[in-house]
Amino acid sequence: MDKVKISEIMNQYIGESIFLIPLNIISENLHNLKWIKNINLTTNLKNQIYIEIVEYKSIGLYAFNDRLFYFSNKGKIIDQLNKKNNESFIVFYGNQSLKKADNFLNKIDKINQTDIFKIKEAHFINNRRWNVKLNNDLLLYLSEKNIETSFINFIKLLDSLKESEINSIRSIDLRNDKKAIISFKIDD
Repeated sequence: MDKVKISEIMNQYIGESIFLIPLNIISENLHNLKWIKNINLTTNLKNQIYIEIVEYKSIGLYAFNDRLFYFSNKGKIIDQLNKKNNESFIVFYGNQSLKKADNFLNKIDKINQTDIFKIKEAHFINNRRWNVKLNNDLLLYLSEKNIETSFINFIKLLDSLKESEINSIRSIDLRNDKKAIISFKIDD
């Protein structure tokens, strides 16, 4: 939240009679700030204005035109990321990914072992399914209908492999719930 901008909006009314302060204009000006979802202004009818602010909560970053944007669980772009992404947010790519990201994240949260893998990027493919890139650059092709099953199968596969074997994998196709297709890195 931009405290400086909030102060600028409020400071112009310091010293005025509480009855002459236009609360609706202040509310509208504050509501126009990027991170503010809801605002509630009240007075004690003497000399104080109480401000209650509800901020948007960012659930991820959306990549568009070589820029990253914070977005909410409703798919609303909140603000542009102004520095390098060193946060723990997943970067989402693809048409309609903003609308589907919250559902995707909820499905991932249902899996208890997400500490085993860290997702760096999620690409929404053909408005149907997800490809996921992990922090170790391993690419996962997920099932269209059974995202949780894809991740559970991936975890089972990880448990059966040695770390050196995992490091040699480029991608795993988990679109079929009954099998996984593994592509290995080619040594040059």
